[in-house]
Amino acid sequence: MLVDLENSFPRMEILLKVYATSKFAKLVAEVYKEGVLFAREATRYFCSRSGMLFFGLLNDKALTTFRERLKWAMGKPPQMGVDVSVQRIHKRLAEVNSEAMALLHSAAHRIEEQLRMDMREIAQKYEALKKQNEGLAKQNEDLKKQNNDIQAKLEGMPRHIGLKNEMLTSTHL
Repeated sequence: MLVDLENSFPRMEILLKVYATSKFAKLVAEVYKEGVLFAREATRYFCSRSGMLFFGLLNDKALTTFRERLKWAMGKPPQMGVDVSVQRIHKRLAEVNSEAMALLHSAAHRIEEQLRMDMREIAQKYEALKKQNEGLAKQNEDLKKQNNDIQAKLEGMPRHIGLKNEMLTSTHL
């Protein structure tokens, strides 16, 4: 049990940073509360007569009267309180885990939705760029055709007119 607590409590701090909701904070607070109650019950147990007997701090002769033995046997053994406290901590840890899983699934769902929206936006932009590229390619072909037509006309002109036109076009560019 102590190993569970030792591993679980540091994780609570990490989970609180990741899932900073009031509901989650309340669940973690409940776990800490149960941890304090566990410590209190454990202290009561270890300080009780049966706890001392269990750990050999008292000898069996300490329960000498019948009344004391009957009272001890009939009453709630102190370790029962510790066991109940341990069960409550496990229950609270399960609730924290369940809430963390729900929040994790919710975050994963939001990420998936955002990814889908991003993919649709990318596809739309791709199609727009594709159309723009096709338009530019057509303009490029038209300009090549015009260039070829102009060159053909220039080749068909007498040489001195061609030179004069060449000089005119070079000064205007």
